[in-house]
Amino acid sequence: MGGQRNSIAVVIPTYNEAENIEPLVGQLLALPLPLRVIVMDDNSPDGTGDILDKLAAADAMLRLRARDCTAGFRCYRREALERVALDEIFSEGYSFLIEMLYRTQRLGYRVGEVPIIFENRRRGASKVSKREIYRALYTVFRLRFGRLPWGRGAARRSAGG
Repeated sequence: MGGQRNSIAVVIPTYNEAENIEPLVGQLLALPLPLRVIVMDDNSPDGTGDILDKLAAADAMLRLRARDCTAGFRCYRREALERVALDEIFSEGYSFLIEMLYRTQRLGYRVGEVPIIFENRRRGASKVSKREIYRALYTVFRLRFGRLPWGRGAARRSAGG
């Protein structure tokens, strides 16, 4: 397989996955596929990054590419990112991803989906709190009904005529 060994890259965004990351990486690297694993850790306070540092030192097919990045399974074309007014985005956390999706679609960019099979975690607890869920719902509502009199753009619309 020589030159084909790196033909597939599996990118894993992590945050507080110390209990899960070593078994997951081990299972991926054991597959009879030409792949490498790239883990994007969001500066996990539980030591996920330290575990990844040790794993990466032991296996050249594992890369710890970045810390302090946001999680998500989305790719954007450079031109789309250049057109989105990032400084005008109101949302943060998971809601940021919702707003980015909304704004790129409003600019006319196509959005494709790659289906995945989501399996409930076997170790650890979800980092998605009820507060985050409510914030995401609020973001969807705000983006959908933002043109109502109480929306953020109301003052600009009334000033513009």
